[in-house]
Formats: sequence, structure tokens, C-alpha cells
Amino acid sequence: MSVAKYYSFRRIILKTTYMLRPFGSRSRSRFQEDIYVPINVSLSEDTFQISAYLPGVSAEDVEIEIIEDRIEIEGDIPEFELADGQRLLHRELPSGHFHRSMRLGSKLDSAKAEATVTAGILHISVPKAEEAKTHKIAVKAK
Repeated sequence: MSVAKYYSFRRIILKTTYMLRPFGSRSRSRFQEDIYVPINVSLSEDTFQISAYLPGVSAEDVEIEIIEDRIEIEGDIPEFELADGQRLLHRELPSGHFHRSMRLGSKLDSAKAEATVTAGILHISVPKAEEAKTHKIAVKAK
């Protein structure tokens, strides 16, 4: 199956799912797309710094996988809980599953990677693999 056929078929399923969903239902369809998580990527020396905006997410809710030159971040943003007697009038805060995958262009050293969550921001530090670092070669005269 070609990629174009897959995506056009998926759009039809998504539109049908949204049209047929009962009013007021917040249940997540298996065809519903993942939440978009904004990410910043920077490079300092030989280390990539990745920051992702994940409000309300704890360290246990995030999975990070590094495969050669690709990093994948996946997890769930918890549902906003209302107190007893409250009802939701307007909703903009995201909740549900998220998944981001990106190629960084250099092989990564996953053994030296570090990740922390501070004030709703996920910070990931991943150094380049030794074979991906720039090496200078001395020129010899003959």
C-alpha cells in the first residue's frame, strides 16, 4: 500500500469518526491523531539539547528511545480533573497520547543521554557518537 493511499484512507476514517461521535463524548478513537508537542532542538559543541513542552507530565509518563540518529519521545498527558460539582465549559488544555520522532543527522550516543522534567518542560541532552564527531586530520609533507 502506498503512503498516499494510507494517509487519504486515514483522513476519511478520522472525518467519519468525528461526524459519528456522539455530542459531548471525549472518548479517544483509535484513529484519532496524537497530540502535537512543541519541541526545540539545539546543538552545543558535540551535544544535542532537546526541550519539549509537556505540561502536567511526570517522568514516569514519558518514554524516550534513541536509535542511531533518531530520537523518539512518547507518552501521555493526563486528563484535566474537575472538582466535584464542576462542569467543563471550555477546553483548550490538551490531554491524551503524544509521539514525536525526529532525525538529528548524526549518530547519537544513547549510553550518555540524560533526561529531566522541570516545570512542565522535558530536557534531553544527547551527545553525538564518537564516530560522528568531527576529527581533524594532520597533513604531512613528502
